[in-house]
Amino acid sequence: MDKNDQKLLSEIRELLVNSKFDPILFIQTFCKLKDQAIGEPIPFTLWDCQKEQLLDWQEHLECITLKTRQIGISWLSGAFALWNAFFNDYYEVMVVSKKETKLWSTFLE
Repeated sequence: MDKNDQKLLSEIRELLVNSKFDPILFIQTFCKLKDQAIGEPIPFTLWDCQKEQLLDWQEHLECITLKTRQIGISWLSGAFALWNAFFNDYYEVMVVSKKETKLWSTFLE
C-alpha cells in the first residue's frame, strides 16, 4: 500500500470514528441516494428539518414521527437505522408501512 492509500485509509478511519456519535456526519459522508431521473447515486445532503429529526431520534429511544409527504423520512429512517446497526451491537429496527410492496421497494432499490 502506497502513501496515498494509507492517507486515504487514515481519513476514512477518522471519519468513521467521528461518525459513531454523529449520524449527520455518517449519512452525509457515507450514504447515497438514487436519483430517480438518471438512476445514479447522488450525495445524501440533509435538509435542516431532517437534521432536527435525526437529533430527536438520537435523543429519544422511542419516537412517533408525524410527517408530511415528500420530505425524505423513509430514506432518512433507513439511513438512521443503518447508522445504528453499524455502530451498535444487537440493534433492532421495526419498519411499518401501509403497503408492504412500497416498504420493500424502498429498501431494496
